[in-house]
Amino acid sequence: MFTDEVGEIIFKLNKIGFSYRELGRILGCSHMAVYYWAKGKRKPRFPNKVLHVLHKLYEDNFSPNNISNCEYSLNHNGPPNNHFSIKPGDSSKQKYFKRKVIYIANLLDTYNKELIETATLIGLEFLKVSKVSNGDMESFVLALFKVAMNQLGIRLPRWENAFLLLYRIKKLCVQIYLDYLKELSAFIEEKQLVATIYPVIFEEKRNLWRDNHLVLE
Repeated sequence: MFTDEVGEIIFKLNKIGFSYRELGRILGCSHMAVYYWAKGKRKPRFPNKVLHVLHKLYEDNFSPNNISNCEYSLNHNGPPNNHFSIKPGDSSKQKYFKRKVIYIANLLDTYNKELIETATLIGLEFLKVSKVSNGDMESFVLALFKVAMNQLGIRLPRWENAFLLLYRIKKLCVQIYLDYLKELSAFIEEKQLVATIYPVIFEEKRNLWRDNHLVLE
């Protein structure tokens, strides 16, 4: 039973972009061990622990309530027809970026395809010419959502809650976030991807900081 369940969840994770090697790194084992578990040729030494980690990974990234699984139809049993879903051929950086897009979208409690697509497309274009470290990815993606929200004229009720949560758990650096707003503004204007969003930078600085303190605290 455990082997079947382990194999099933590995298959689901593999289908949406997690390679055996990536799962091996997460689980602390070799990619061949993951392969054998997926094929039912071997059993994990600690199946309960493995199942817990794999289910948590799936729920955090692509749960049944997640936009990439329930909101859009699948094309011929392949990835959903959108840019933010992980697809075959994506680089490890693109996969990491897209997982953070989904993570932030879930924090913001938004299922607005146009908003998520706009943020993702700008981000993918930016990553072609600029490097973003994994440690700065949450700040970068949040800046992308702010840019997309401004472009589309969208306001999200959970924006401040998500911002404050990321700040408190040290996943967000406000200065890096503001720096990315500035960089993205210049990038968007240069590439003529969307209208310039310079005003949002100064508005965001005014809203976030007062006497050198974060207003949301």
